[in-house]
Amino acid sequence: MSITFPINGEFIALEKDGVPFTDPVGDENPAGTDIVGTLAFPAVYFATDDVYAFFRFRLRGDPRNVAQTGFQNYAWVILFDIQQQLTLYSYAWELALAGNTNAVLLKENLIRNSPGTGFNDQAEGNPILFPITNFDIARAVMADSTLGGVQNYFLDIAMELSTLRAYLGISDEAPLRFTYLTATNENNFNKDVLGNFDDSFSDPLALTTTLSGTIINKEDGSGIAGAKIELYQGSVLIGTTESDYMGAYIFTDIDAGNYSVQITKCCFKPNCFCSEVSVQGNKNNLYYFSLAYDCICQLKCLIGEIEAEVIAEKDRILEKLTEFFTSVTPNHDVLLKYVTLLCVLNDSTAELDCCISKILDELVTCEEEK
Repeated sequence: MSITFPINGEFIALEKDGVPFTDPVGDENPAGTDIVGTLAFPAVYFATDDVYAFFRFRLRGDPRNVAQTGFQNYAWVILFDIQQQLTLYSYAWELALAGNTNAVLLKENLIRNSPGTGFNDQAEGNPILFPITNFDIARAVMADSTLGGVQNYFLDIAMELSTLRAYLGISDEAPLRFTYLTATNENNFNKDVLGNFDDSFSDPLALTTTLSGTIINKEDGSGIAGAKIELYQGSVLIGTTESDYMGAYIFTDIDAGNYSVQITKCCFKPNCFCSEVSVQGNKNNLYYFSLAYDCICQLKCLIGEIEAEVIAEKDRILEKLTEFFTSVTPNHDVLLKYVTLLCVLNDSTAELDCCISKILDELVTCEEEK
């Protein structure tokens, strides 16, 4: 199995309250278990592609064994919070690189209660093992930093998105929080931890990047159904969607970057609402847009609906009259009544058309004066 790991610029630095995680140099040994990081060189990262999720540690030294045939006999651990809880002990799943077995494992935390003191709420579930072969799903590479005056290393772990979806029971848009740590083994979280024990989960991320929100009626705050939303990057149309009955819309599995959103909806103004948006990777980016009623347009639409209904009703009457008169033996009186009715209907329609035309002319004049 060959995995293409992301390049440095494709990893997203994990943040806490909008600030990248940092960690002091030299607070743990050996160097391969010492998580390090500054604001310029953040401590931990996350990335995804179409198949895998990637987890990255910045370490003071090389986590591989001396022969560089595998990893040292320690554990590098990621804990998942999938329910937006507030404390570390509420984590739901553990993903760990276990150096003693040269495997990546996934294990559920079945009893999610604080032990009261210390930091040893180990996951009780049966581990699902993914053996590492020739550093295929986990690797160590030189980092772009020398914190502590030595060459630092990145430790990268890959896990298939389908595996995370299946075992964690999450969707691509579900908010996830992570904390990274190093340990003697996957059952004993006793080495380097980000921040304080109960305040080390990251800000929420997701397995994919989405843009979503609501199209809102500026007059009463209700959602606008049936609005057409187009997403552009430069002049390239990326996607088109329509707001649902609550006014909600969503674009899924898009790339991070700057976009423009164009919204059109009959009887709302402006006729084409445009806005620039900035989309951050592996997040559900929320944007809400407000449109105002266009009263003139609404009246035109209403008149058009009335006109269409009157014409349709006239056609239905003519159809029934024709059916009736062709079913009886024609004579002078019958034909006269038939022709008279046709004239009345046509005259009425002509008068209605004239009236509607005058109203529309007045509306256009009124709109131009505004």
